[in-house]
Amino acid sequence: MTFLRTLFFLLLTANVLFLIMGRGMFGGVAGGEPGRLSAQIDPAKIRIVASADAARPVTPDAQPESSPAQSKIDVPASPAQQQSAAAAPAAAEAVSPAAAANGGAERCTAVAGLTSEQIAALKSKLQNDDSVKMQDRALDGSSWWVNIPPQADRDAAVRRAEEVRGQGVGGAFVIREEGEHRNAVSLGLFKSDVSAQEFMRQLQAKGVKGARITVRSVPGTRHVLSMRGPADRVGELVELALAANSGAKREECQAR
Repeated sequence: MTFLRTLFFLLLTANVLFLIMGRGMFGGVAGGEPGRLSAQIDPAKIRIVASADAARPVTPDAQPESSPAQSKIDVPASPAQQQSAAAAPAAAEAVSPAAAANGGAERCTAVAGLTSEQIAALKSKLQNDDSVKMQDRALDGSSWWVNIPPQADRDAAVRRAEEVRGQGVGGAFVIREEGEHRNAVSLGLFKSDVSAQEFMRQLQAKGVKGARITVRSVPGTRHVLSMRGPADRVGELVELALAANSGAKREECQAR
């Protein structure tokens, strides 16, 4: 009986202790399971480690924004950067006059159906302006004659022809036929303006002076005139050509 009484008091004491511990009387967590959950979520212990913007993915095009403090900081340029910045305005000033002299972008336009007289009038408009390059191509029966204008008399023409032959132009001869070209010195006859111009350059290299190119056309021969140069200047000449000949028309440019 003594053993059973002792066991009874031990069990009673244990139940009392469990009851006291369950109600938090010894500093434990009160409230059972809800109390333990509230103890685990302690608002005072919560710390934010990243904002929503930090978690947002950054696209390749995104650029970091500088803070007000950063925007007020002036970083001095290096000596090389200062020299480059100083040279930039000078370079712009050097290029601008050249662009203005060229009259803008280059343009090439051909006008077909012109007569030799109309082409001569257009060339006279250029005067000393060599910014526009012209090439004349006959549509039928024309030739370009390189010659020295008629001399005072036959003897003078013969002496001039001998002088030119001595400068390396073997084909020089005197024109004897009556007419406006009598006593002129013929140097060469060509089928295109390009060939005649090339021959003129060769004559200049040999020291031959006073030579000219005369276009010899069958009456009614029409030409194609190609013009290459500054767009505004070429455009002006094209309008003059079309105004001078109602039958003229624009064509694919042949100038090179």
